[in-house]
Amino acid sequence: MERSFEKAANVLRRITKMIGAIIGDIVGSRFEWNNNKSKDFEFLTYKCFPTDDSIMTLALAQAVLVSKPDHSDLSRNFQCP
Repeated sequence: MERSFEKAANVLRRITKMIGAIIGDIVGSRFEWNNNKSKDFEFLTYKCFPTDDSIMTLALAQAVLVSKPDHSDLSRNFQCP
């Protein structure tokens, strides 16, 4: 029982980190070509959008989830939409 809980907790931590990376990518998208070093800005605005990094992160996550446990078929499962 404990092992299944630990496994679920590890998966949840990984998913949380991935969601954080995607949110960070979307929030920072409007600054991609216009760097902003200020920490005083609106978090999400109409100018924010998912970038190619967000799409690649999701594609890699999907490939890892459907791969064999040893990830030997990972390259066959990695497809960017």
